[in-house]
Amino acid sequence: MTVKQGTVAYMRHLWTGISRNGPPIAFSVNWFMGDEMRPADALCDDFYRITIEGRPSIRMSVELRPSSKSDARTTEDMPATPCFVVTAATILQMIPKVLDAPAGVLTIAPPSNSHWKADMRD
Repeated sequence: MTVKQGTVAYMRHLWTGISRNGPPIAFSVNWFMGDEMRPADALCDDFYRITIEGRPSIRMSVELRPSSKSDARTTEDMPATPCFVVTAATILQMIPKVLDAPAGVLTIAPPSNSHWKADMRD
C-alpha cells in the first residue's frame, strides 16, 4: 500500500454522549485504507464495538459478515458489504411508513411507535 504525502490513510470519528456523571455512551468510526492501517481491535472490515456505561455496563463487539461461515466480504447473493446492507435496509424499509404518514413532524417518545420488522421484500 502506498499513501502519498498530503493524503489520508486513516480517519477516526468519535461521537460522545454527555451526562451529569460523564459520557454514558460513545460511538467511534474508523475509516482506513488497507489492512496495514486496520486498528488492532477491528476484527473484520465491518465491525462495531459498542460501550454503554451504566448499571449494568455493556461492552459488545459486532461483526457484520455475509455469513459467519466465511471471511468473505461479499457473496454472490449479497454483493454489497454488510454495513451498507444494514444501513440501506433500515432506510428502505421506512419508505412505505413515511409515505403513508400524515404531513408534519412525527415525534417519537417512549414507547416508540417505530420498530424493527422483517424484510418486506418478497
